[in-house]
Amino acid sequence: MDKSAVVEVEEVVEGKVDWKGRPVTIGSHGGHYNSLLVLALFAFENLATTAPAVNLITYFNGLMHYDIADASNQLTNFMGVCYILSILIAYVADSHIGRCKVIVISVFVEFLGFAMLTVQAHIPHLKPPPCNIFDPTSHCERVGGRNALFLFFSLYLVALGAAGIKAGVPPHGADQFDEKNEQEALQRSSYFNWVLLSVCIGAALSLVFVVYIQSDVGWDWGFGVSSVAIFLGGLIFIAGIPRYRMHVVQATNPITELLQVYVASFQNRKFHHPGNSEELYETVKDKESATEVEFLPHRDIFRSRH
Repeated sequence: MDKSAVVEVEEVVEGKVDWKGRPVTIGSHGGHYNSLLVLALFAFENLATTAPAVNLITYFNGLMHYDIADASNQLTNFMGVCYILSILIAYVADSHIGRCKVIVISVFVEFLGFAMLTVQAHIPHLKPPPCNIFDPTSHCERVGGRNALFLFFSLYLVALGAAGIKAGVPPHGADQFDEKNEQEALQRSSYFNWVLLSVCIGAALSLVFVVYIQSDVGWDWGFGVSSVAIFLGGLIFIAGIPRYRMHVVQATNPITELLQVYVASFQNRKFHHPGNSEELYETVKDKESATEVEFLPHRDIFRSRH
């Protein structure tokens, strides 16, 4: 066999394809450089969302004239929806449409939400008249009707987009490394440190600068900065699409497999252990399946004792 053909086969990354569904190689796709483009989006996304999250009570209280308790409740609802949706979106990404597509859609949705919030914060007739809510003699009008619908629709577009990015970006960045390649396995281990660093950088800049802009310059400018940040992050991410390694969409995902374990355990709760683990059901360790499945030895720590 020709040596160049052998080298070419060895460079192919198993289980990954490019954006057109073609096999990818270590030299032409993925790697540390392309993972930085993914991390740039994560940093810009945290720059966009951290300040509104921590300052949302002020927005609802000062501009939309909610009392402190109701404003706090709106913040917890927003954060709860954001993180719960990330679980559902992770399921959809792994089982149906793929992580990269989820990220691109989420960037567009989050940008649209911030753009709408910017418009509402800027146009006077889309929000209540200015009023000092801390003055006991004032009668501040609370946002309502179509303006309230506009507000919450925009806000939860941001939550939906942020959930998709949080669900898709970390695993998509990890897809850029081949754990069977010694050098890339080490880079993948460091990648999650870079994930945390990108979160911290984006959040720090957001807390220092964007919060100041929201509070002292204007909420329209603050939401505008968030819109620009997510737009720039999206552009950087999209620029790397031709060189990304894409996760192959499969019919299963970790959530489904985890639930299957509990269902199977309950159904087999009355079965007795045969004593010899070789008699237990196991996937055949042929050459093809061994490249995709990690086999773990049977252990007794979770065995029910009667």
